[in-house]
Amino acid sequence: MALTLAQMAMEALQPDQLALLALPLLVLLLLLVLLLLLTELLLKRGLMILLLQLLELKLTPLAILGSYLLIPSPDEQMRCRQ
Repeated sequence: MALTLAQMAMEALQPDQLALLALPLLVLLLLLVLLLLLTELLLKRGLMILLLQLLELKLTPLAILGSYLLIPSPDEQMRCRQ
């Protein structure tokens, strides 16, 4: 029976080593989720507008990101107008 690489690694590690391995993997997973949420937010608010602001105004990405977090999305603006 062929073991997968993950199964072989799990069998080779002691329980203490598994606990030490779990924390960095959990942190990486959390960072990946945050990156995906940030990407979704930027795409929802208009990534093209963000790129134009970067090129024309030469603002730092952090300043532009901060302004996007404070400005309501177009959907939210439409809901407020109704």
